Amino acid sequence: ESGPHIVRASIETDYLDVDDQRHLAVDVRNALRGLVVDGEPRDSARESETYAFTLALDPTGEGFHFSTDVKTAELFSAEGLEAYDFLVLANVQAVAPEKVEKIEQFVRRGGGLLLTMGPRVDRVLFNRDFWNGGRGLSPAQLGEVAGSAPEGELERGVERRIGRFAAEHPVFRTFREKLRAAIYDLVFYKYFRTKDFALEKVLASFDDDLQSPAF
Repeated sequence: ESGPHIVRASIETDYLDVDDQRHLAVDVRNALRGLVVDGEPRDSARESETYAFTLALDPTGEGFHFSTDVKTAELFSAEGLEAYDFLVLANVQAVAPEKVEKIEQFVRRGGGLLLTMGPRVDRVLFNRDFWNGGRGLSPAQLGEVAGSAPEGELERGVERRIGRFAAEHPVFRTFREKLRAAIYDLVFYKYFRTKDFALEKVLASFDDDLQSPAF
């Protein structure tokens, strides 16, 4: 049941009784609560930057496993983050330094953070505030935008797909077996190249010549 619980695990006593018991306090929740910041809201909810994401987390809207609050970037103050389990910044142009500091404190306390890129993201400000010379929250520095998107009815653009992904990682476990092909069906046209990242931290990469990190 939801609420605070005390757990005790013990084994039969032996000659060293100091390690025969362990105690743990846990707070069981009905759902994980997240704050989703929409960097490109639209008049139609279905066209907004975060519609598909929030629908995937809570398809019924009843908050059985995940409960999300959506705010625009203009209304995001970074106040009250302690009420949430995770924060999503989706295609947000820039975040003021004082807000970045509060996000860092939130992550340090155990909060989850998902940063998703898009055409509104200011690369220079992102690198200054979230990369911060390798000391920030981003695991990589953003480089130039690569790829080309369709223009008009004749120009198709250059299709990029996921070349490989870490199927055993919790983020991708859903796609290990029957849904594996769904990952490879995704099409991307434009993306940020990244640099100064640790190769072992790349969870998914594109099928371009450089195998550019996608996640």
